[in-house]
Amino acid sequence: MQILSEFVRQYPVQSFRKNETIIFQDDQPATLFYIRSGFIKGYDIDSQGDEQLLWIGSPGDIFPIVWAFNITPTVEYFVTAFTDAEVYAVRRNEFNEFISNNPVALRELTQQMATHLNHTYSQMTFREKSRAEEKVIHSLNYLSQRFGGIQQRPVREIALPITHQDVASLTGVSRETVTSELKKLKDQGFIYYDKYQFIVHQKRLEAIL
Repeated sequence: MQILSEFVRQYPVQSFRKNETIIFQDDQPATLFYIRSGFIKGYDIDSQGDEQLLWIGSPGDIFPIVWAFNITPTVEYFVTAFTDAEVYAVRRNEFNEFISNNPVALRELTQQMATHLNHTYSQMTFREKSRAEEKVIHSLNYLSQRFGGIQQRPVREIALPITHQDVASLTGVSRETVTSELKKLKDQGFIYYDKYQFIVHQKRLEAIL
C-alpha cells in the first residue's frame, strides 16, 4: 500500500482510545479512514444484544470501504477502536479521484480488498462448523494467519491483544464455552495464552484442522 500510504499523509490524523466508537451503525461518516496505527473493529449487535465481530482492521486498511465507493449511503455496522489507534481522515471525493487517476493505487486497493474477501470466507467457514471445538480451532488458525508474523513459524504470536470474549464474538460461541475449549487446547500444547497474549503452535494446530 505504498502509493496509498503516501497519498493519505496529507490528511489530518485523528486519535481514538480503546473501545471508543468511530462510526455508529446507520451513520453517514464525514470522511473515510486509513489506519495509521493500532487496530479497528467492525461489529453488529444480534437480537440477544451480543456483539458479533465482523472484521478487524490493521495499519494500512481503509474503512468503511463500501461507503467510500458510494455503494451505500450509510454504514451498516458499528466501528470501534479495538486498541488505541490513529487514523488519517480522508475526504471521500478526493480519494475516489485519486484512485480513478492512479492505476497503481487502484491495484494496491484491489489486492487489499481481495485479501479481506479471503479472510471473510475464512470466517464464514469456521462459523458454519457444527461443533464449538472446531469453531475455536479454526478461528485461532484464522487469527494466526491474519495477525501472526510468518517469520515466527512454526510458533506464532498473534499481534492482536484478544480476549476470550473477542474469540466468542468472532465465532458466535458463548464466552464460557470458548474458555473451556481454549483451556483444552492449552493443556494439549496447541496454544499458550495469558490475559491478552495468544501464541499458536501453528504446525500442531494445522494438523488437527
